[in-house]
Amino acid sequence: MAAGLVAVTNVVEPVVAQAAANIPMYRLYNPTTGEHFYTADLYEATVNVAGGGWTSEGIGWWAPPTGTGSPVYRLNAKPGGGAVGHLYTLNYTEWMNAIKSGQWLDEGIGWYSNGSVAIYREFNPRTGQHNFTADWNEHNVLTTQQQWANEGIAWYGVQGASPSDQTVTNSVTAYRAVDYSTSYYVEVNSTSWACDQGKALGQRAAIMPGTQRFTVILDYASMTYVNSTWRLTQWGQTGVTLPEAGNMVYYFGACFYGAVGSDTTSVLYVALGTNSSGTTTADGGVALAKQITGIDNQFLSFSRRQVYAVGANDFEGGWASGPQAKSWHDGYMSYAGHPILFNYGSANGCPPAGTVCIGLTTDDIWYLSWHQSAYPVPEIYTVNGSQAKQWRALSAYSYNKGNGYFIFYGVLTQNGACQQYPSNCAIGSTGATNNTPDAGLAQLQGQIADLGGFIYNLATDIQWKLP
Repeated sequence: MAAGLVAVTNVVEPVVAQAAANIPMYRLYNPTTGEHFYTADLYEATVNVAGGGWTSEGIGWWAPPTGTGSPVYRLNAKPGGGAVGHLYTLNYTEWMNAIKSGQWLDEGIGWYSNGSVAIYREFNPRTGQHNFTADWNEHNVLTTQQQWANEGIAWYGVQGASPSDQTVTNSVTAYRAVDYSTSYYVEVNSTSWACDQGKALGQRAAIMPGTQRFTVILDYASMTYVNSTWRLTQWGQTGVTLPEAGNMVYYFGACFYGAVGSDTTSVLYVALGTNSSGTTTADGGVALAKQITGIDNQFLSFSRRQVYAVGANDFEGGWASGPQAKSWHDGYMSYAGHPILFNYGSANGCPPAGTVCIGLTTDDIWYLSWHQSAYPVPEIYTVNGSQAKQWRALSAYSYNKGNGYFIFYGVLTQNGACQQYPSNCAIGSTGATNNTPDAGLAQLQGQIADLGGFIYNLATDIQWKLP
């Protein structure tokens, strides 16, 4: 890409225009290079303006709906190849010749040409930059007063410019305000997908002010021992081996680290998550701890300690019994170095929301969350705040045992998953479980404000990554 420009692929879904709607073409300007950049992707525009190297110049023009009219091809100059910036062309022959020249990288179809609004093209022979505009006055000034070459009409749009439009500016404000991470119920085995998600989080950390402390859980459901191999079931999919899941964790963390840029202080704890419904034995705990230690040793080789590999288990009553869950926990902790373990489970039935904990005792939950190098990342799903009250009580229980108040490594919400499958979350009822990450964090903070202990990391909101 041009200097300071971030290409966005497979990261966060952009806002998509309704069917048959005209498409705003966002126009950005880089004051350092003098390049104007044009994109139909609001997220791509947002990321680049948020990064500080580019400014928004509103909407350059409106393109017709995707697939309507003729394609406009987008090319990016290869570094050191003699070309600069981007080239956009309606001309198929120009597009092919540019690729064959070896100076340009093909970035596919950017948008389409149709309508009655002319988009003019100019070329600056001093810098090698092209400019494209729907504004006749701009075109005239550049070509008659500022020595740009007039290259005529490039293509057509359906509506002219809106330079005062604040869509990108408002999107940047919202983008910078997001102060949580996304965790995933993982149903794919793709290191490239994991890398894309880690990279996106790293890019966001790079532009957010101050130090961010993220927790991300890649949740693989149950862990089972089959034919002398530890496997994770991936929520009913084919499943993966423990090393394959470990590779996903590694690529997520490594690509986060590669994307944080000059941010040398933000930290990611990326967890390989399972639950206590499978083969919940000491050997299983040892196996996960060994896998996590190997990944974390790779992260230790980075020049800065900004990424930590973590084991995680969704311990819940109704699955493994208390003794079984604690046996798994003890196996994990028996591995050399005692790698960090997150309990991201719930406290089913525990007071004050209920009268007695279901399946696991209060002491079981304390042990699984706080013994040795274990830390809680509790489910704070309920909109009514009942789960936050349960974890306040559990933290107080720990203090009364003489073991101090909990240090929470974040809270886990499931608003994203509830948006995907609303029927699973009783939305609108008194028992709704679609807490937002901001609300979940605020609920727990409010409950422990008068206690010791604290919440160390930002909230994380889980959603499904579908195959």
